Amino acid sequence: MYNVGKQEDSALSSLLSTLPANGKTLKVESDMELETLLPKVHHYYRYNGSLTTPPCSEGVRWIVLTDPQFVEQKPLVSLSTTMGNNARPIQDHNARLILK
Repeated sequence: MYNVGKQEDSALSSLLSTLPANGKTLKVESDMELETLLPKVHHYYRYNGSLTTPPCSEGVRWIVLTDPQFVEQKPLVSLSTTMGNNARPIQDHNARLILK
């Protein structure tokens, strides 16, 4: 989960700047350490939930960082244009146990 704003590290912006246009493909020429996309402090909440897109299947373990991360506006628009909106509205947490 990201807020729009200036980020400290440009790994995500660098990745998003390479997205192909909608319907196009891109051959990846280099490796990227996924760790570079995560913050240095790894505090998080964990809960059992479901997928955000149909069929919204249960049994998904979500891990959500406690501190929001940031993404700049331009790369976010590029990502939204390529991927579309794939999130459903926030659901009641019902009897789910949230662990910190």
